[in-house]
Amino acid sequence: MRYFFAYLFCALLTLFPTVTSFAAPATPQPAVPTAVPTTTDAVIPVTSPVVLPSEGLVSLHNTLLLFPWGTAARIPKPTGVTGNWVLLDAQGYHVQESVFSATETFLSFPGLPEGAYYLFWDYPTSGLPSLNAPFAKRISFVVLPPESNQPADHFFAVNHLNLATDLLRSKGIPEAEFLLPFEALSRLGIHRMRVDISAETAAPKRKHEYDFRAVDQVVKAAGDRGVRLIAMLGQDPEYPTELLRKYEFQLDEFTLRSAIAKQAPAIFLEKSAPIYRALKERSPYCDITIGGLPTDGTLLPNLLQKYDKAYDGLDFTADGSLIAAEKLTGDIRTLVPNADAQNKALIIASAGCSVGNDSINEQWAQAHETLKKMFWFKYQGYRYFSNAVLIDPEKDTNNFGLFSAPTRDFPPQPRLLAAAWARAIANLANAKPIKRLGYSGPKVEAFAFARPDSVIVTAWVPQVSGDTRTDKRSAITLRWPNDTSAIVQNILGQNVTTHRLVKRAPGQFDLVLNEDPVYLIISTSQENVGW
Repeated sequence: MRYFFAYLFCALLTLFPTVTSFAAPATPQPAVPTAVPTTTDAVIPVTSPVVLPSEGLVSLHNTLLLFPWGTAARIPKPTGVTGNWVLLDAQGYHVQESVFSATETFLSFPGLPEGAYYLFWDYPTSGLPSLNAPFAKRISFVVLPPESNQPADHFFAVNHLNLATDLLRSKGIPEAEFLLPFEALSRLGIHRMRVDISAETAAPKRKHEYDFRAVDQVVKAAGDRGVRLIAMLGQDPEYPTELLRKYEFQLDEFTLRSAIAKQAPAIFLEKSAPIYRALKERSPYCDITIGGLPTDGTLLPNLLQKYDKAYDGLDFTADGSLIAAEKLTGDIRTLVPNADAQNKALIIASAGCSVGNDSINEQWAQAHETLKKMFWFKYQGYRYFSNAVLIDPEKDTNNFGLFSAPTRDFPPQPRLLAAAWARAIANLANAKPIKRLGYSGPKVEAFAFARPDSVIVTAWVPQVSGDTRTDKRSAITLRWPNDTSAIVQNILGQNVTTHRLVKRAPGQFDLVLNEDPVYLIISTSQENVGW
């Protein structure tokens, strides 16, 4: 018999009562029993940062290399390094160069515009470092967009699954290391994180005795920073009956925990699908999502038809290219044609693109492909879009993360993708999809979104399946009043208006496109913009 994973997520909504993305049931919330204190209720100690080896960039372990716009970027000097250094921006342009001083401990770069930057050393003196170099000696850092007054938009999410498990296993980890993912989310403007709350994070010491300290601590750290958690329990495809037995007591405990009161996150197989309804009855405020579902055959539609009142959303994975994501969307709409009518949320739980050899040019390709999928699923009205991982696991070679894996000598370094996410959130937080633009000429992808005071168009020339990158170009024509300001930005927020926006006639403009997506931001309401 064919098995599949049915992921069941619980958005911890009651921790954030000001968020209105999810509608709460009209019926009163049942009272939650008070948890009986046990000896496991104490907080797992988060210790002072451990003493690291003296070699390399030891001091960088306590920083995220994300700097607010308008402040100086202060980069700790690599330990034991001498000779020349050069600072390049993400497009390979020379920013500054000098020689490491024996007395300095930091390099300071004031007044840098928003974007991603790379400090190189030990490179050939005959020219600038190559953007294709996979193993260059460099430090990357990001200057973030100006702070926005937009409220949190929970469409933008990331995966950082093992945080609670690692905390429990280590019985205390350095505070800076534990808080690093939360600080990263806060600085980037991301307010949703998917974490693993499996049996391992509440492993029983004895029968019916679980240790929930790690769960409580992760939930509190998220709540203190306005991060909404999506809790995921583990999976066991071979023994669903034993799995039910394994989680029966744990589920009861979850409903009693003060930190996650009214919640009942779980994960089960299709065989255990009746538990969906039981969970919904037990915790009506819990947002239950079934995930890991196939998009072929009859299993999905049959399951959804039978248990349609027991779940709130459907969760899918969109790793890979935009072409694959577009096909996935079509398959989902065919299998679940009434999702909108039933108010069932559609969700992308993982949308990774490998960065290959981690060169800067590969990072550009990763960011472009991920952002194209982000624009696509935001236009389609999906509830959230989650990058595959926040920080690469140390032994993972997929390079899906917004940050590279930490090493002894280097902290998690932000990839160009992190800067692209920060700019996407600055431009599109709480923007509403209004139109997919279609043209009779050369094919383009263009999506329009609206805020009360502006219209944002994301557009590019698509690659054909199997094509390598080319220099294909096209243009789309739009109309808005002559006295309205408009700018064009690349995905890092750099102004490229001069090369991309051409006035065709009074009130009529051409947006020049290639395969790299751009933002066109028109400072007027949507009724003043013509397509």
